[in-house]
Amino acid sequence: FVNNVFQNGEVYGYFKKKNLVGAVGIEINGKNAEISFLLVNSEFQGKGIGKKLMLLAEKKLKGVNEIYLYVLVKNKAVDFYKKLGYNIVDEKKNKCRMAKIIK
Repeated sequence: FVNNVFQNGEVYGYFKKKNLVGAVGIEINGKNAEISFLLVNSEFQGKGIGKKLMLLAEKKLKGVNEIYLYVLVKNKAVDFYKKLGYNIVDEKKNKCRMAKIIK
């Protein structure tokens, strides 16, 4: 999974005092793109790092029509992504697909 992102996508990190505390992985699939992962060290969550990484990813994905990602339905990140303009477009079992249309 992560190896695929390194081969077919891009990964961006967020550093504090030379330590990696967050990362986002993106893959472009034609006119659509996927946020493959967003990770923030638990000690640094709630400090805006995830939002900064998502905004950076969106900036890097200029020119795509839609950005999508997958998240567990009961994950508190669903609300985080909704605040960034992502909507649930599909839900299966315990996983949902969220998407944001880029204009």
